Amino acid sequence: TNTCFNVVGDNVTIERVRFVGEGADRYGINIATGVKNTRISNIYGENIKHSLIMNDGENTLISGVYCYNCGWDCVSNYRNAKNSTIRDCFAIRCGRHGFSTDEGADGICFINCYAEDIGWIDGEGHTCFHLEGAKNSKIINCQAVYTENHPIASNDFTGIFNACRIESADTVMTNNS
Repeated sequence: TNTCFNVVGDNVTIERVRFVGEGADRYGINIATGVKNTRISNIYGENIKHSLIMNDGENTLISGVYCYNCGWDCVSNYRNAKNSTIRDCFAIRCGRHGFSTDEGADGICFINCYAEDIGWIDGEGHTCFHLEGAKNSKIINCQAVYTENHPIASNDFTGIFNACRIESADTVMTNNS
């Protein structure tokens, strides 16, 4: 799998980039484990086969991201992601999740994020916000609008939901813990 940008050092800023993947087997931006203080803003991604942004770093700030028609997630916070903020981001028609965390992620904060029409292709997940194993995390003023299955799915999530809007779903939230 290819990645357009691999962030492997601390204190990196990426801004005003447009990714149009035409279904190519790649990620947009991958932040490596242990990388600190990455700032990503004003990113547009369309037709990326995997996630637009894969965050496995610490103290990451992601803002102003618009993701359309990606195969996996708009922003995925992986196992080692810590103390990261994702704000003012949009995920439209992503195939797996709009925004996600994985087992081990800690202190992830989603603010003013919007996910719509998630899970439009066959595959796993199908959630606007998939919060697997997220510890000490916050979902604030976010919206999940129409999704294949559950707008918010959690497994072992600990944290805060505040002022979120959920529409067009059979189940508002699942919790398998």
